[in-house]
Amino acid sequence: MKVKLNGNDFFEVSSSFGATDNVHLTPHSGIDLVMNTGTKIFSPTDGIISKVVDYGNSNIGKGVMVKTNDGETIILGHLSDNSKVEVGQHVQKGDFLGLSGNTGNSTGSHLHFGLKDSDGSFISPDKYLNSDGINVNQLINDHGGVITKIIAKKAEHSTGDGMFSDIRGFMDLINRIGNEGFFQAVYGKSFFEVIKDFIAQLLMDIYTFIISNGEAFFIIPAILIMFATFIIGRNKYTKFIIPLWMAYFLSVVLRLTNCLPPQT
Repeated sequence: MKVKLNGNDFFEVSSSFGATDNVHLTPHSGIDLVMNTGTKIFSPTDGIISKVVDYGNSNIGKGVMVKTNDGETIILGHLSDNSKVEVGQHVQKGDFLGLSGNTGNSTGSHLHFGLKDSDGSFISPDKYLNSDGINVNQLINDHGGVITKIIAKKAEHSTGDGMFSDIRGFMDLINRIGNEGFFQAVYGKSFFEVIKDFIAQLLMDIYTFIISNGEAFFIIPAILIMFATFIIGRNKYTKFIIPLWMAYFLSVVLRLTNCLPPQT
């Protein structure tokens, strides 16, 4: 199952809150989210950095703890880098906290995400999952109905192809647009990067078209001007004859030396 960590992306859950297994012999105090080492982690809410820790090869290894405005404490563990924040620093939702990793008592690259209440007791961190985007379960609660429940449940748990996979993919896209913006979500780039790439591709297409059609752009105009010069005498266009011939020969050279971009 994938969940969205507020202020971040969607990640697969490898161990849920309260779970016990061969790794967690006692009930798990948080949730584990699978992610590659070096994934940027952003604050899921506003608060103050209360601790920046490094337990070496034990516990959560490198970690960051954020005390929220509600008096709760968010725990982010197994980081590869937590050096960009310091105790007492105010952070807002979406601020950079560190990079995910595999430090501490860990069997693979992931993020441990835990939550303590104001009394210091571990509680489920579900409130920081999915709530800043479209939540399938919330859709069920708000707009109940047998068909809605079936579609939403299938979309959330289906791993195959087809309609339900498409629904889940669409909801993922909507969440990314809301969190990252349209261009970043759809193209993986900022608006200015998309425009820059478009202009560069447009200029390259124009260049390719002209070089590939040198006869139409250079030879025909040169012959027409030469014919007009022969009939009516020297005129204001006669001076273009030699440059047009030179441009044509240059286009031939570029074609023969494979200076055109590959066609995809």
